[in-house]
Amino acid sequence: MPDSASESLCTTIGRLMSAHSDNQTSLALAIGLTQGQVSRKQAGKTVWTVPDVEKVAAHYLLTIPELFSGANAAVKKSLERAHQDCPNHGRDTIYRDCSG
Repeated sequence: MPDSASESLCTTIGRLMSAHSDNQTSLALAIGLTQGQVSRKQAGKTVWTVPDVEKVAAHYLLTIPELFSGANAAVKKSLERAHQDCPNHGRDTIYRDCSG
């Protein structure tokens, strides 16, 4: 059974995915995993590794401590960074994917 830190991380990643309109397939593609691997990690059947966590944090424009700061704080910080200087303010789109 996952510990509370693992459960919290899965909750945060799920909230980040939702906030950025990602699904398991798009996140998997972005961080070099398969959809099945992301699904198993999010279900708590396998754990997120340190390299996975680093890639997730980078994908959502967060530091690792920010990723572990709780779902609300992580989503807020990620969206703030995603929208900085983005021509499509108001859209839940990660900046690097923004188009004018």
